[in-house]
Amino acid sequence: RLISLGYTSDNYFEYDLKSQTIVKLQNKIVRTNCMDCLDRTNVVQSTIGRWVLQNQLTQTNYLSQTSTIPFEKIDYKFNLFFQNFWADNADAVSCAYSGTGALKTDFTRLGKRTYKGNLDDLLNSITRYYKNNLTDGFRQDSYDLFLGKFKPFQSSITSPFIDRRPPFIQLLPYLIGTSLLIMLAVLSYPKGSIFDYKNLTIVGICLLFTIRNLLYINTHGYQFVDWPRLVSLDFLKKEDVVDSKTGKIVGVNFDETDNFKVFNKKKN
Repeated sequence: RLISLGYTSDNYFEYDLKSQTIVKLQNKIVRTNCMDCLDRTNVVQSTIGRWVLQNQLTQTNYLSQTSTIPFEKIDYKFNLFFQNFWADNADAVSCAYSGTGALKTDFTRLGKRTYKGNLDDLLNSITRYYKNNLTDGFRQDSYDLFLGKFKPFQSSITSPFIDRRPPFIQLLPYLIGTSLLIMLAVLSYPKGSIFDYKNLTIVGICLLFTIRNLLYINTHGYQFVDWPRLVSLDFLKKEDVVDSKTGKIVGVNFDETDNFKVFNKKKN
């Protein structure tokens, strides 16, 4: 596909150190980027890099000009270095972007998918889901502050980091955690038989409380996400929660913007 677009494996910059002259110029680049498949993007980049490197090693006479044998079959140690170099690059970029190492690095390091690699991908995916939803707001805030999208001396008078959600929303995750802890304690160290009426009652109440509130979180998920706080998001709006009796603002509620809701309906 790249060759049909006019890109060949000898399209790279080359400089002769002995004569201090430019041998050739690179006049094309391959750009690979995707927001939701960072890991596969790195796999593609490493494959293109291998394709170009094969030509470079041939042109520098490290490999025979007439040989078509891939360099990984000739120099195992160098190939191992090349694979780990790209896998380490994937992990570094992924940690900055998603908070975990990259997925599919077993393919980059070993040239094939493995059971351990699939298990690592599962654990990383679960970790990403947790971090991206519950602990990652500060990461985007850091980028916005570093890139100058948020200027403290212009953009804010009061601290943007004050949690203005209703107290119940703030406490609910801790209440669920406490409920699970009590249930675990009763199951692990019951007074008398585990099937004692009191023990079963406590476990049942904790279980119902946990399930009910997990369903509530699932329904009102936007209220529990760790959103970036420095720069407003296009698809998210904040609405003040007003006490109907006193007329005072008692919190803030998060919801999708109307335009985003319409877009989602059209997409579905």
